[in-house]
Amino acid sequence: MQKINVINFHCTDRCNFSCKHCFVKKECKEVKFEDAKKCVDKISEYFILNNINNGRINLAGGEPLLYPNLDRLIDYIHSKNIRISIITNGFLIKKDFIELIKNRVDMIGISVDSLSSKINSKIGRGTCQFLPDENFYLEKCQIIKNSGIKLKINICVSKLNIKSNFQNFLEIVKPDRLKILQMVVQENVNNKIKDLQVSEKEFNNFINKYKEFNPIIENKEDIEQSYLILDSNCCISTSNDHSSKYSLLKTSLSKILNKIKLDQLKFNKRYNKSEIKSIIK
Repeated sequence: MQKINVINFHCTDRCNFSCKHCFVKKECKEVKFEDAKKCVDKISEYFILNNINNGRINLAGGEPLLYPNLDRLIDYIHSKNIRISIITNGFLIKKDFIELIKNRVDMIGISVDSLSSKINSKIGRGTCQFLPDENFYLEKCQIIKNSGIKLKINICVSKLNIKSNFQNFLEIVKPDRLKILQMVVQENVNNKIKDLQVSEKEFNNFINKYKEFNPIIENKEDIEQSYLILDSNCCISTSNDHSSKYSLLKTSLSKILNKIKLDQLKFNKRYNKSEIKSIIK
């Protein structure tokens, strides 16, 4: 029986950016708040049943800050004594919002794939009116750090940013966690950009530049079947392609985990050993 303590809740598939490497199947769907509460209840029941006292829900998307009920959802998750983290593109990060959630959210991750507005334009990380640059990310990271919330930086490596240099930026923002991911191509989602994939050698050369920051590394193999997702249809799977038929609204998380193909060893590798209590019995 598999035990997990981290679930990535893709509460909305909507996003204000159009990153080419994104593996989320965007169908402009989002979870109704009452259904979201039911899912949180099921997750809470699972954590209690399995004596997991460090359970965490990572709010993702799409862009989770576009979810209209985000603050209410954070409140509800917090009321269940479940830790909360958020992964965002940072565009909607504002001081007043961070002040509102700072006592309920443990960590905020920002996806930073380039510090150049030109490269971000090629990646699709931005809008027609705005393209993020280094100053943008420095400002957003500082807002998070000043609040006392832990800061995580995610870098997804592709042909478009393989030559980018993040050294000075990382030295300034001092993230609590750095994750470097190899771009993944998923059929029927982002398979049109296969030519943007980097080789293992290119990926390893990129990683070696940032060893001093103790990055969490995820290559293509690490990511497959290691990412437990509650999608915008309230279904559980290991990929957000909306193909799962295992609805958390209809059955327990324990029963679903016994049916899906989650690689426990890869799941454990994805998260810090000090954080997880996932085991195989």
